[in-house]
Amino acid sequence: VGSTTAFKKVFVQAIMAGREPNASSEQRRLGLARSRELAQRTSKFILRRKSNLLAYYLPPRVEEIVFCPPTPLQAALYRQALKSKLIITSQGGGGEGGGVMALEAITALKKISNHPSLVYDAAHGNEE
Repeated sequence: VGSTTAFKKVFVQAIMAGREPNASSEQRRLGLARSRELAQRTSKFILRRKSNLLAYYLPPRVEEIVFCPPTPLQAALYRQALKSKLIITSQGGGGEGGGVMALEAITALKKISNHPSLVYDAAHGNEE
């Protein structure tokens, strides 16, 4: 494949140009050809284990749902988080960016549930 620069020029640029919505038929053809060539070259080194193969060797999946009540600190942090601007904004009460804010809010609440120090230290300026 050559150097990184040569790889980018031969493969990356051609593949990306071929995927653009306004790409010409020649760019699409070249991009597809380079994509297939790259896949063929790397197939010798990449081992893909499909789910049916894994299912044969692995035991059946078992799920257990266990409720663990939150600690008093977790409950307090959770209540405080629910009143925060991040949560209110993510629920559509603060303007634009609600989708991104919703993911941030969910992440913050998950951190509180997993271990309060994940948000407690950051909230009190003890973040490393």
